[in-house]
Amino acid sequence: MTKSAKPKKKYNPHKRAKVVVKQLTRQILVAWCPGYPEPICFNTNGDPLNIEAVDVKVAFMTKSLPWSSHCLVLCRDQNKQQYIRSQELLAKGEYLYKDLAKPLNDLHQALLNGTNPQHRLNVGWVSSPAGIDVDIELADKIMIAMNAWDRPAKWEKKDDKRNAAKSIKSYT
Repeated sequence: MTKSAKPKKKYNPHKRAKVVVKQLTRQILVAWCPGYPEPICFNTNGDPLNIEAVDVKVAFMTKSLPWSSHCLVLCRDQNKQQYIRSQELLAKGEYLYKDLAKPLNDLHQALLNGTNPQHRLNVGWVSSPAGIDVDIELADKIMIAMNAWDRPAKWEKKDDKRNAAKSIKSYT
């Protein structure tokens, strides 16, 4: 008895590349805030990754992925309570990394318009090329790792100027 032979599926390099890219990027988060020339990679626990592998960067730039992004505005009020205003951008379908720049910028602008300008410290975003939903606690951990909270708010700058002026007057 012989087995009935199934016809072999033809090797498709595009399908294979897509599978490889999804495997490479499923545990990676990409984050950016001012002060960094390029986005930084983190794992899904919020720990920085030292990824210099060309294939991962090429994967982001050349393959469409189901991106999920959180735009963040980091704030601090006069009671020194820190808070984050955020909004999620879920890409319907798969997009190239470069195609997300305009929607992220528009979303950031809308968020900035909705925050108190005196409280703003910094902006940033955290994205998942695998479509993983990033919660605020993880985004906060990543922003702490990127030193995004280290900037003063507008009201803190004014307080520093007042205190400097007072110390100059008291010194003279």
